[in-house]
Amino acid sequence: MKKNIFIIQNTEIWWHLAVWVFLTKLLHCYSKEEYNLSLICGSIWNEEEIKYLRDNFQIFNLNTSMYKIRHNIFFAFKTLLILIRENKKQKIDILNWYYPNSSLMWIFFFKMIFNRKVKVLYDVKSPWIDMSFLNNHLSKRKSILKRIMHVSEKLLLRQVDYYVFSNEWLKSYYVSQYSLNIKNNYITQASWIDIERFNIIVPDEEKDQIRDTLWIQKNELVIWYVGTMSKLRELSKFIEDNASEINQNPVKFIFIGEWDDEENMREVIKRNKLDEKFIFLWKMPQANLIKYIHIFDYWLAHIPKIFVFKNSSPMKIFEYLACRKPIIATNLEANLVIKKEFDKEITIYEKRIDFKKLRKGWNWEINKNIYKYEWNSLYKTYNNAYKELLKK
Repeated sequence: MKKNIFIIQNTEIWWHLAVWVFLTKLLHCYSKEEYNLSLICGSIWNEEEIKYLRDNFQIFNLNTSMYKIRHNIFFAFKTLLILIRENKKQKIDILNWYYPNSSLMWIFFFKMIFNRKVKVLYDVKSPWIDMSFLNNHLSKRKSILKRIMHVSEKLLLRQVDYYVFSNEWLKSYYVSQYSLNIKNNYITQASWIDIERFNIIVPDEEKDQIRDTLWIQKNELVIWYVGTMSKLRELSKFIEDNASEINQNPVKFIFIGEWDDEENMREVIKRNKLDEKFIFLWKMPQANLIKYIHIFDYWLAHIPKIFVFKNSSPMKIFEYLACRKPIIATNLEANLVIKKEFDKEITIYEKRIDFKKLRKGWNWEINKNIYKYEWNSLYKTYNNAYKELLKK
């Protein structure tokens, strides 16, 4: 009989969120022949995108938000009822749990009363509690609520049999923060990438057309930033620190994405007379974005040195690498680790960029190390983790 596995996360399954990409792409790697696999999630915003998943797996959409306390309570209670009901049909073998901890708030009762043999795998992508407060998603009664969440996390971790951490630093943080005794019951798995989607060829005529549309001169070095332009990212400070060099060199920045720091960024640009050096575009469908990717010269991976980003494993860097384009990246520990495998592709900077050392039109054959981070490799990591759990 096929093993029964439930993946649980109270999050929105939305096209532009990294967690949406992760859950949908990973599940595409599984087949109905391997496991009876079910997904319990918060809200699904795009049914068309998950049609394949509905055809192959059981999906429970609870219409909740991870950033509302009452929604988390409802999600936890509803998840418990689903697990009890589905466990009666067929014993559940593995619960694959993701943040927030409302995903498995009642796991103690489920394990003690309904299924003592179920194994719990906790997938830890970030210090999610600290990030929630830093992003002001949970601002009311901040200190009390944060303490409660940390205590509940520590209690729930006692039910975990196996961990998947995004990097060694995050594992060390969890061991220290929650007094965990982790030996051989964990693995680390960095970010992931759909290589074929990004590694495309765009005709020169189409590239020229896009450059003309954006009024980019032939001698200009084009540097792109794609993602959230929030105050947390400190992009205003980046522009201020590099204003003099930007003014003195034939360079143009193109920023794509949503922002909450528009006023500060525009003020810094205007004050330093950089209006002609920056282009801001609203978010666009990924298919169009990938075409635009191939007209620029460098990706900007600017992530400030603050706690929640300190040793993150950013998915975007691997997407940039799959595009066969060079990257300018801040000297975060995670970026320095990635550079060991992709030395010529990544230029590290501390505060200011040396634009004179950057080259236009630099493409290369794709670095074979990138294939360690494709979806099939990620799937094998999780499959091996499931096998380890099922042995116990």
